[in-house]
Parts: sequence; structure tokens; C-alpha cells
Amino acid sequence: MSSPIKAGSASTAEKLARRANLRVKISQYFGLAAGVFGLAALIAFLIQSGFFSSFLSQPVKAPEVLENASVISGTESHISGMDKENLPYEITAQKGVQDKESEHLIHLETVTGVFHRPNNKQVNLNSNSALYDAKTKAMDMSGKVVFEEPGHFIARMEKANLNLDDKSLVSNSPVHVDMTNGTVEADSLEITENGKRSLFKGRVKAKFDTN
Repeated sequence: MSSPIKAGSASTAEKLARRANLRVKISQYFGLAAGVFGLAALIAFLIQSGFFSSFLSQPVKAPEVLENASVISGTESHISGMDKENLPYEITAQKGVQDKESEHLIHLETVTGVFHRPNNKQVNLNSNSALYDAKTKAMDMSGKVVFEEPGHFIARMEKANLNLDDKSLVSNSPVHVDMTNGTVEADSLEITENGKRSLFKGRVKAKFDTN
């Protein structure tokens, strides 16, 4: 014979089952909450560390404006050659810049140079800047232009054009020349015939030591 089932026992079993199901649901809720909290903490960390910034579109930077954009910049420059009398000359600049539109033009900064005359005399030159034309071998110099033939003269001016092929010089700016026996000041100066002929123009002041 089977044992009879009591009503009180069935009620207790149902209560235990409901409690077990409740514990399972609570555990699932806590697990889900812990997962959501952990994911939120991970996202916050990645945002602070800039992880997502690499995936965002970067703003387009405006192009940089380059000074003197019509020329190609360079470094130290040397120009050397022979004039029409087969005498050497050499020009050195701390910076040379080739013109983009006219390749035969070179912009020079902090210029020094030397060329020779037929009488074996050496002439030194200096200027803050110059524009050299490779086709004509001419230089337009500006800024504290100095020509010096050691033991003979020192000429100072602000601007001058020198042709390295025939060694002619033209300056339309005021000129001051110190010579071994005096000084000459003029509004302009022209030197031709390899330095044999010097023509001072404009208001000319000269002072010589007769001794």
C-alpha cells in the first residue's frame, strides 16, 4: 500500500522551490548588473585613454602659408667660373634660393666673393643679398655693398650691379670711396674697362692728400 501524501508537506516543497527560483533570478540579476557595470567602466576607461579618438575623423588642417613661395629654397651656394679674359671668379653665399619661374636666377643671402683683374689685382666683394643671373653673369647686389682692392681702394654703397664676365660695375646709389691718398663721394659710380676707367656722377666731393 502506498503512503498517503500530506497537504502540509506539498506546501512546504512548493515554498522551497519558489525560494530556489527566486535565488536563481536574483543571482542572474546581480550577474547582469555586474556585467553592465564592468562594461560601463571599460568604456569610460577607453574614452579617457583616447582609444576612440583614432577612429574619429580628424579635422582638415589649413595649408601652411610659405614665405617667398615663388622660389625653391636651398642651402649654402657657390658660384665660380671664368670671365671673358679667362680669369677666375668665385661667389659664396650662406643661402642660395633658385627662382621657381626663372631657373637661371638665384637669390643669394650674405654674399662674399672674389674676382681678378688683368694686372693680377684681386677684388673682394660683400653684400647682404644679391640676385645672380646665370645667363648674363650679372649680380644685382643690395645692402651694405663693399668692393675692395687691397692696398688700392674700398668702395661702399647700398646697391650695385656687377657683371662678372667683363667686371664692369654700375651703382646708382650714393658711393663713398676710400683710397690710399684720399676719399671720393658721389651720387653714382660706373667702373668699366676692367677697372681702368671710373666715372663718378652727380654731386661729387673729393679730398686728396697732396703729400
